[in-house]
Amino acid sequence: MAAVGVVGLGLLGHAVAARLLKAGHSVVGFDVLPDRVAALEALGGKPAPSAAAVAQSTDAVCTLLPSLATAESAITGRDGVLAGAPPGLAVIQMSTISPTLTEKLARQVTGRNLGFLDCPVSGTSSMVERGDGIFFVGGERALY
Repeated sequence: MAAVGVVGLGLLGHAVAARLLKAGHSVVGFDVLPDRVAALEALGGKPAPSAAAVAQSTDAVCTLLPSLATAESAITGRDGVLAGAPPGLAVIQMSTISPTLTEKLARQVTGRNLGFLDCPVSGTSSMVERGDGIFFVGGERALY
């Protein structure tokens, strides 16, 4: 199974990480709040000190952040996903952000020959944890 990163371990990020772990994936996570990383560790996930470190140790990174600024910084910032992205990494942007920012991030990620999927979530964190959330996926079909 693929190693999957989760950047942003709030309610929704935690639910996504829990589902990935239950499916047998190795999950590496980062959040700016240490208690959220500890909650991932309690489920069997692995901690990382930054979004860049998550990218360095996974095949795909899901970002689930609370605002446009945090979503952009987590991907393009100094310690963001792109700073640690190995060749072939897939960035799966799952935050609820504007179409303008989504397009900007997609250009920046694909401009580095990395994969990008826009994957917003419909449903609550408890729905996602139960497997009842709906994920809308935009991007290259082959990467999906």
